[in-house]
Amino acid sequence: MFDLSFSNILHSNLFNFILLVVILYIVAAPFIKKSIQSANTKVSQTINDSVQRKEKALNNLEKTKEDYAKTPDETAEIGQIAKKTIDSLKIKSETDIETIKNFIKDNANKSILTETSKIKSKITKEVTEQSVDKALEKIKDKLSQDENLHDILIERAIEKLEKI
Repeated sequence: MFDLSFSNILHSNLFNFILLVVILYIVAAPFIKKSIQSANTKVSQTINDSVQRKEKALNNLEKTKEDYAKTPDETAEIGQIAKKTIDSLKIKSETDIETIKNFIKDNANKSILTETSKIKSKITKEVTEQSVDKALEKIKDKLSQDENLHDILIERAIEKLEKI
């Protein structure tokens, strides 16, 4: 059966295997412990980072939900501001248009008055010239018809001058 003598045990493979495992455990245990601790630390750190990122993402989600909830109110407020701006611009443009219209009307009236004055002056000058020409013609006709008329007129003029 089994021989459990010391030399048999010493030369058996099982004993050598167990001895090898014990020596490896004694030698490798600190390294394995460090590796396991390092891995545990990395896993813990990764979990903590994931938890922090999750919390951050949840906070961002909450802020986004709050912002989304505010969006209709903000849109309505922006719409009201835009309406007020449009109304104010409309009033200003109407005022500006009325001012420009009055300015153009005044300038047109001034231009019409100026042109009217020029035309009146020209017509008056032409009428005066024609009147003088007609009077000169009439005088020449009268003088040619009566030679003594000239002397009579000169005498009348001298009399009037003497009265002054």
